[in-house]
Amino acid sequence: MTEIELLEQSIRLHSRLYDKGTPLITDGEYDELVRKRHRLLGGDAAQPVAPAVVGAPVPAGSPKVAHPAVMLSLNNASDLLERAEAWHAIVRRTKDAEGYADLKIDGMALRLEYQDGALTGAATRGDGAIGENVFENALRIVDVPRKLRQEVSGRISVVGEAYIPNSHFILLNNDREQAGEEPYTSPRNTAAGGMRHSDPEEVATRGIRFFAYGLLHSDRPRGFSYHSEVMVWLAAMGFKVVEHGIGGLRTESDVEGAFSALLERSQDVGYDCDGVVVKLDNLAAREILGSGRTAPNWAFACKFAAKAERTRLNHVYFSVGRTGAVTPVGEVQPVVIGDVTVSRLTLHNKDIIDELDLRIGDSILVKRAGDVIPAVAEVFTDERTGDERRIEFPSVCPACASKLARPENEARICCRNTLLCPEQLQRGLEHFVGQDYMAVRGMGPALIRQLIAQGLVK
Repeated sequence: MTEIELLEQSIRLHSRLYDKGTPLITDGEYDELVRKRHRLLGGDAAQPVAPAVVGAPVPAGSPKVAHPAVMLSLNNASDLLERAEAWHAIVRRTKDAEGYADLKIDGMALRLEYQDGALTGAATRGDGAIGENVFENALRIVDVPRKLRQEVSGRISVVGEAYIPNSHFILLNNDREQAGEEPYTSPRNTAAGGMRHSDPEEVATRGIRFFAYGLLHSDRPRGFSYHSEVMVWLAAMGFKVVEHGIGGLRTESDVEGAFSALLERSQDVGYDCDGVVVKLDNLAAREILGSGRTAPNWAFACKFAAKAERTRLNHVYFSVGRTGAVTPVGEVQPVVIGDVTVSRLTLHNKDIIDELDLRIGDSILVKRAGDVIPAVAEVFTDERTGDERRIEFPSVCPACASKLARPENEARICCRNTLLCPEQLQRGLEHFVGQDYMAVRGMGPALIRQLIAQGLVK
C-alpha cells in the first residue's frame, strides 16, 4: 500500500471509532492525519482542509435510515490565513456575499424527521448518506419536540447536535468515581454512546440535550431566503437553537471579529464547543456554490486551539472507591488550563499508564478532555534525566491492607473487603447521604470520617 492509502485507512478507522464515541486519538491528532493527507495530495498549505471522509458507515446489524439529502462534513480552517482564504473562496464566487457565524457544538450530529409537524424519525449522520436509526433514543431528549408548535405540512428534516452540559457531565463522573467505575472521557463521547445505546433510557440518565442548527431537506414551508430566518423559525417551532449567532459578515475582518467574539463567549456557555462555523446566509447562493464530495462550498469550520498545558507529575497515590476499585491519582505541579487550576488528575488504570510509559517526575502535557476532566495527553520521554521513577501498583489495599485482585477482562484492580474496608464505607456513606439519594443536610465527608473513626458507623 502507498503512504496515502495507509493514511486513508487510518483516517477511516479513527473516523469509525469517533462515531462510536470511543476515539483512540485526540481531535487535534485526527486533524493532523487529514492535514498530512492534504499535503501528500498536493494541497495548498494556505487553503482550508477538506475532510477525507464523512462520518463512518453504520455498523453491521444496526438499524439503518437513508437520509433525504447528504449530511456533509465541513472544511476546516485552522488559523487566520486559512480563515481568510476560506472566506475569499466564497466571496469570489458569490455576488453580494453575506455570512453568518455561530458556535460549533462538540457533540453528535443528528437528523430529526417531521411529517406534517409530528416527529416520525431520528438518525445519526452515519456516512452522510445512511445513518443509524436512533428514533427511540431521540424521544428521550427533552429538547426534541414531539410536535411542532405550528402546523407544517409535508416533511422536513431538522439537523442539529446532541450534547451533554458540562455541569451534568461532572455529576455523572462524580457518581462513577464514587462507584469505582472508569470516568467518562468527554461529554461528546458520552453523548454519542448514549444516543446509540441499546437502552433508550440511557439518554435521560446521561442528560443528553439537543441544539438545532438548520434544515437538511424540506418542502420550504415558509419559503425561506436566508439561514438566519430558518434559525428564528426553528426557535418558534419549539427547538433550542445554537446560541450567539452573528450575521452580516461581509469582510475578512468581519469573519475574524465574529471568531474572536464567539471564542470569548464559548468560555461561559456551559457546554463544550470546539470552534466556530461560518456559512453563507443566502440560501439561493448556497445552491449556486453547491458542494464537494465531503463538504459544502458555502461553509467552513474554524477550530479552537486545544486547551492544554505542560506540567510535571510529582507524585501518585491510590484512591479506593465505594465499589472497591483502586484508582491511581496523579499530583502535578499546579497549572492553569483555560480558567481552571489543575493540580490532580486521574490516571485511570495500569494499562493506560503502561501505554503512556508514564513515570513519576515526567514532564507531561495535560489536556482538559471535553473542557472538564484533566488527563495526560502526552509524555515527553525525550526530556527524561534518569531520575524518573516507575509507578508501582500496590498489592494490598491502601485503606485496609487486604489483598487486591484484578477481575478477569477488566483493567481495574479491586479491594474485595467490602464490609470492613474503611474507604469503601466512607465512599458508600457519602453516596448514600448525598443529594441524589437521602440528601442529608450537614452530613459531609469530614463528619462521616469522624463517625467511622469513632466506631459509630459500621
